[in-house]
This record gives sequence, structure tokens and C-alpha cells, in this order.
Amino acid sequence: MFKYSLIFILLAPILSVSQPKISYTIVNRFCKCPDMEFKEGGFQLKAIGESKNDLEIRYYEDFFPGGATSITIIKVKNNLISGDYFFKRNDMMQRTRPDSVRNVKNWERHPFIRFKISSVRLDTLINELFYNNLMSLKNQSEILNGRGYKINYSIAYKVNSHYGNFSFGDPKLFLKDNPDIKEFQKYDEIIRLFRNLSKQFNSTVENYDVIE
Repeated sequence: MFKYSLIFILLAPILSVSQPKISYTIVNRFCKCPDMEFKEGGFQLKAIGESKNDLEIRYYEDFFPGGATSITIIKVKNNLISGDYFFKRNDMMQRTRPDSVRNVKNWERHPFIRFKISSVRLDTLINELFYNNLMSLKNQSEILNGRGYKINYSIAYKVNSHYGNFSFGDPKLFLKDNPDIKEFQKYDEIIRLFRNLSKQFNSTVENYDVIE
């Protein structure tokens, strides 16, 4: 059985910091973003298996309608904890030779923008995620025996050499008919935790219209 003791050793107390001015970095070929790679017409996160962090949690959310994607990442390395929030509108421009990094500005209309998360207690959030059984939750398809649903949310995680991932749809659509299924309750709480974390960026991304 996987032991959690190391997790709590890693999560040393982190001092709160004051609310910074919200700014962001555009993820493009000029960005110092070692965790990103150019792939399929735009910059994407490298596979979590390539992560050098002791602990890493990624939360992906796709927004329908409107076509946008957000990714929240929490990382722990050498007892230092950090977080990033990525957002982009999913709008591609058709061009020739989309496989070239040199042509990225002519291919992906809206690149990711990255915010540094520095105004919340990320150690508390990590503990809440593990309290909600992050490492034992299943894909929604396994719970509903193959019943169809639209995937809105995905989680990928790494704790030392242990990896895992799962995906699910909007839990509120299923909680009404399945109020006793605890996985849907956990899904719903995980969404709430991450949205509370990212809501500080809402006004910025609502007006985001960067074309690189």
C-alpha cells in the first residue's frame, strides 16, 4: 500500500504572501517555459512522466460552449511549493506547415497564458485534495459502466514515482440521480477547490484576446 508519510514531510508550512498584481506570461517560443513543448500546432504541457517534481497535481478543465481550456498545476520540489494557472481559447488558424515552431504564431491563434499562483496556501489545498481521495478516484466511465458523458475535467498526478490520472464529466448532472455515489461527491468537491483557487484570474481571462 502506498504510504503517505512522505507527502506530509514534503508539505512544510508555507508562509502566506500578500496579494500581488495579477500579470501573466504568454506561452510562446520566447517563453522560458521548460515544462511546455510545441506539439500539434501549439504549446502543450509535457507528459507528467517527464516531471522532475517530487509531487505534481494537474487539473484540466474544458469549457463548453466557447471553446477554452484551463490547467492548474501544483508542484512540490525540495520542500518548495509552487503553482501555475494556464488558460487559452481553443481557436486554430489553418496554415501550411503547422509542424514548425517557427510558424506557431501563424497556427495557434490564442496561445496559453500563464499566471503564477502565490496568494493562497497551496499546502492546505494539497491536503484537502488527498482528503478527497485524489489518488484512489476512478474514471467516471468505470463508475457508470460505460454510460456516455462529455469529459469536462481531468486530473493527473505524480507523487514521487507513483503516477495516476482520471477524468469525469459534470458531477452535478449525475448527483441528482445518484446522490449516494461518493465519487461524484468527491469530483464535485475537487472542482470547487480548484475553482476557488483560480477565481482570482477570472476577470483577466474574460478579457483575454491575445493573438501571437
